[in-house]
Amino acid sequence: MASPDFSDRPSLGIIGFGAFGRLIADHLRDFLKIYATDSAPLAEAPEGVTLTDLARVCACDIVVLAVPVAALGALCAQIAPLLRPGALVMDVGSVKVEPARIMVAQLPPHVSVIATHPMFGPQSIGGRHAGAQACALSHSRR
Repeated sequence: MASPDFSDRPSLGIIGFGAFGRLIADHLRDFLKIYATDSAPLAEAPEGVTLTDLARVCACDIVVLAVPVAALGALCAQIAPLLRPGALVMDVGSVKVEPARIMVAQLPPHVSVIATHPMFGPQSIGGRHAGAQACALSHSRR
């Protein structure tokens, strides 16, 4: 059976390539073109991930902010002029009111914002990720 053609798949940019950013990339790299950046130097990219600069990550269709809540305000101010019109920007923090307020206040009106509250994280998911991959696959085919 031939592999599916993902040449036209959407792009996902991850800002903050720590434990949560890597978890996202690990589960979605077969379905999306993934670009990542981090404030700390990164040695090498995992398979299916392109390490790049902040501007390239912000040019993606979907941008995930995987940074501490305390860093979110400064990050949003920095990326606001870099985000492309129509981009979807989401955070993965475990609190919602303040991240949602920050993103709505500081990101441009030409992007959509989703303040998420993940039901799992790098520590809790362990090796149980088949459901996450199945969910990603079903959404990527819509």
